[in-house]
Amino acid sequence: MSKIKLYPIDQNVRGGDKWIGTDSGNGQTKNFSVNEVVKYINDSSAIDLQTLRYKFQVLEQGDTLDIVSITIIPPQGYDFLCMDVTEIVLINKSLK
Repeated sequence: MSKIKLYPIDQNVRGGDKWIGTDSGNGQTKNFSVNEVVKYINDSSAIDLQTLRYKFQVLEQGDTLDIVSITIIPPQGYDFLCMDVTEIVLINKSLK
């Protein structure tokens, strides 16, 4: 068995990369992907629960927005200046 300090340092972390941790529910050792940890942090606001956060959401045709959303037209993927934004859509689905 190798000491952890002998493993090479990954200089190119990708979403599918894994690391090992302990499940808090049952204490078993398991692996976690970078994508899974990022999703947990985004969904739970685990880093900073006390501040308003911006959560970027890439939408595809047919996707729905989160309950409270701000949408800037033109959509993501286009280069534009803030002063060129002609429409901002505010949606609060809890009021519908």
